[in-house]
Amino acid sequence: MEREGSGYNMIYAKLLSIGKSLPVVYENGDRVTVTVSKGFINKEIVLLMDKAINKFLLKQKEIITLGLLAQQPYSATELSKILNQGEQQQGLRNWLGNLLEYDLVIKSGEGKGTQYDINPKFVHQINFKGKVNLKKTQDYRLEELIYKDISSFSNSSFGDIHKRIGQDVNKNTVRRILTQMVENNRLNVVGVNRWARYSIARNLQE
Repeated sequence: MEREGSGYNMIYAKLLSIGKSLPVVYENGDRVTVTVSKGFINKEIVLLMDKAINKFLLKQKEIITLGLLAQQPYSATELSKILNQGEQQQGLRNWLGNLLEYDLVIKSGEGKGTQYDINPKFVHQINFKGKVNLKKTQDYRLEELIYKDISSFSNSSFGDIHKRIGQDVNKNTVRRILTQMVENNRLNVVGVNRWARYSIARNLQE
């Protein structure tokens, strides 16, 4: 996007902030045609974008990136391609801005396998009923969400964790992921059953 200039970025930011798909740009000689769809991908995305933009005073590039991820998750490679950043990780970081620090976006994996998605916790906080569905959240997203939650609330019980990340997530799924995280040495657990308390593994604590 950046190669087309700030005027294009303004168009992208405006369209994505109101839940519309990206415009189709067609270049023919000295003429450029931009086609904008009339419809919305999902009107509920407008609520999510409005809340995020007003709460965090997002910059233009952050709005574009968040708008893309509000419509669907992307790998680092896919996102870089859309934003015309090629393999430039620094360029992609500029587009992400502070979205990760604001907890609007979650990241999982490393290198070319890195995945970016809307943080389900923010979705839950604003009572968003759109395209993002916590019940269908992939395991890697839930794992990162649980990790962030326990990082903020150490020595938490299963019930507290489940309540904070969203009670519409299946309990058995949360239990399974917690068990996997303990087995993979991402979490420590003290106690059993209802008395179990989870915290970040000591070797991962900052």
